[in-house]
Formats: sequence, C-alpha cells, structure tokens
Amino acid sequence: MPPEFRAGAALEALLFVDLDGDLAPEAIVGEPNRPLLQRNDGTGRFEPVGPPVKQVLTQAVAGDVDGDGDPDVVVAGPSPVIELWLNDGVGNLARAAQQFGTTTDAGIRGLALTDFDGDGDLDLYSANQAQDQLFRNDGQGGFTDVTATNLPSDVALSSDVLVLDIDGDGNLDLVLEDGVGGLSGLRRIPGGYRAVLALVAPGDPFYATQVAVGDLEGDGDVDVIHYDGVAQSANGAARVLANRSQQLEAPLPARLGGSLDLYVDAREAGVARGAIAWPAFAAAPASAPLSIPGLGVLRLDPGSLVLDAPLFIGSGVGEGLRRLPVPNDPALVDVVLPCQAIVAPGGDLNRARLTGRVDVRLIR
Repeated sequence: MPPEFRAGAALEALLFVDLDGDLAPEAIVGEPNRPLLQRNDGTGRFEPVGPPVKQVLTQAVAGDVDGDGDPDVVVAGPSPVIELWLNDGVGNLARAAQQFGTTTDAGIRGLALTDFDGDGDLDLYSANQAQDQLFRNDGQGGFTDVTATNLPSDVALSSDVLVLDIDGDGNLDLVLEDGVGGLSGLRRIPGGYRAVLALVAPGDPFYATQVAVGDLEGDGDVDVIHYDGVAQSANGAARVLANRSQQLEAPLPARLGGSLDLYVDAREAGVARGAIAWPAFAAAPASAPLSIPGLGVLRLDPGSLVLDAPLFIGSGVGEGLRRLPVPNDPALVDVVLPCQAIVAPGGDLNRARLTGRVDVRLIR
C-alpha cells in the first residue's frame, strides 16, 4: 500500500529517514506553509509535525551533522538558502539558528553530506546554478564556506551530486551532473577536491538526466549507469560507464601450459601518465575484504598472496601487460585464481592504490 499523507492535498516526499529509531521512516516534504516533517505512525500513515517551512524545497539529505548520534536534515530549494534542521533525539526537528546558502542569488540543485577533510564529521557539498560550494562542519553542526580553498574554481552549474569512491583509495569522491547532459568527477585529495575526469562530456549525444552508481561488474570498484531521458526512443535509454581508471583486467581464461595475461590500466583521470604496477595473486580470495588506509581494499587471501615483480608502464602508453606462465598440470583445471595489483601513478608511491579483484579460471 502506498504511503498515506494526512496533510490535505497529495504531497511528494523528498526523503524518507528514520528520525526516532522506531524503524518506521519519516517523510521529509518541501511544500511551503506545511510542516517539513511527516511522522510515520508505523503503518505507513504520515502525520504533519512541527513548524511549517517558509520556502519551496526540492533537495533534502540526512545525516548526523551535530555529532549527537541521531540523523539531522539539510534542505534547500530554488532559492539560495540552505536550512539545517536538528533532531532532538526523539525524532522532532527544529530549524537551527544558522541558515546559510550560496554566494549568489542562484538556486541550489543538489546536496550531499560527506567528510571531505577526514575529521570524522559530515561536511556539506552544494551543487548550484552558479559556482558550487563546499561547507566545512565544525563537528557540532556549524558550517563555514571553504569553497575558495578546497574546490576547483571552475566547478559550477551542477544539477546534482553523488558521493562515491571513484578511485578505490578509501576516500569518498564526487560525481556531478552539469544540467546539460554532462557528468564529471571530483577526486578527494588532502585539503579538498580536484577535477579528475569528464565521464560524459556536455553535448554528448547521450544526454545524462538520471544517474546511479554501483559495482556493476563485481570487480570491487564503482561504476556509473546513467539514463538518457530525452533520447529519441519512447522509453529513453541507459548506458553503463565501467570504471577502468587504474584497474586490472584479465579478458581471457588462462590455459594450462600457456599464460595468464593481466592488463593493468595506468590511466589516471583518463590520461596516460605512466605508472609502476605490482600484480599479485593468491590461492583464494580474502575471507573478508581488508581495508588498508591510503591503499584501498585487499581482496586476496593474505596468507597465500604472491606479489609479482614490478611492471613499468611508460608515459603515454596507458596500459601494461604482465604475462605469467601457467604450469601444464591437470590438477589445476577449473582452478580460479584471484588477482589484484598495486598501481602507483607516475611511480609515486604516495599515490599507490589497489585495483579491484579479477578472478581468472584455468582451463585446458
């Protein structure tokens, strides 16, 4: 049964979030002169609670911004004002004294909460019709605009923002929609973000209007799927953007007495800058993924891991091949060998990271 709102006319929820810990998510709505919060009674019926909002709201995100252990809500709309609503611990929302927003009169088209500076609290990214903005959280829900020192100056006119780890280094990066069909990525680095790649260029015939992310190939990294809502076909079209930046591939099974061919993608942000890579394999995958700070996630069994000699990939080449001999032993038929690699762009060990895992089957 669809949710039932007891607020007169039909309402569209911007966000569902469990504010009071009863496992029945509340609805956040953005209609002016109506309460922001619609409380769920546990049966899918929603009752308006609290003071009304003053503006049309089109964006809402939830997270613990003041460090008290419960989810708060940040909302915005076509106006340049961002509102912070704090949870009192039992599911009631109150508008915080600090209201902030964009530096121009341009509206806000996307919000994301993410810890960009690694201090353990949630900061705020605002995708704007003008320059995008980044706000640092002081840990208690106080936000300061740090756009000038932590965000590229040409990041503007974004229509939405998604938080994900593009490059597998354990830091949460950003994917931005630009409102004219383009997608771009921002990689989180110490002290802020830097642009890394155009996933879909503005003006591409495939016009990105809706975007989702996930590991679509099961190789341990995040891919992007985007929907073209203005395609000529009646039902639109979707396209998958597989993550290949600094990644490992084994396109063919390995034959006994032949070779296991591992291809290492040395591109960073789509540019072939050269790299040093260390392919590795193990007798089994890790029983549980092991997160290594600054390097990524190890998905091989540490006890049987074998690290091969370094593979040097020249600048401008983009890809390197490591060919490993396979013994002609019938006992190895149908054995699956999990492989990963460490890739250091430009040979810089400070930027080395683990690729996703690929599993290679041994055949006759």
